[in-house]
Amino acid sequence: MQDKLERLLQDAHERSDSEEVGFIIQLVRKLLIIISRPARLLECLEFDPEEFYHLLEAAEGQAREDQGIKADLPQYIIGQLGLAKDPLEEIVP
Repeated sequence: MQDKLERLLQDAHERSDSEEVGFIIQLVRKLLIIISRPARLLECLEFDPEEFYHLLEAAEGQAREDQGIKADLPQYIIGQLGLAKDPLEEIVP
């Protein structure tokens, strides 16, 4: 429906004067807003967190293989930030 509205708008630009097109532009914008709200709501209702989590784990595993990261990811990040040493070593003599 969005594509049809965009084609209608393009067709209106080609065939009409600018004064008449202004009304069509406003109408199409309002219709697109009306259409987008239920579409976003439907996306939220169809969202499956468990499926997303599994996809995220798979992508993370693939990224680890591609980057050659063999260690545990949090430990890898800590090491890259230079935080691998024990903070208590500096405090305790």
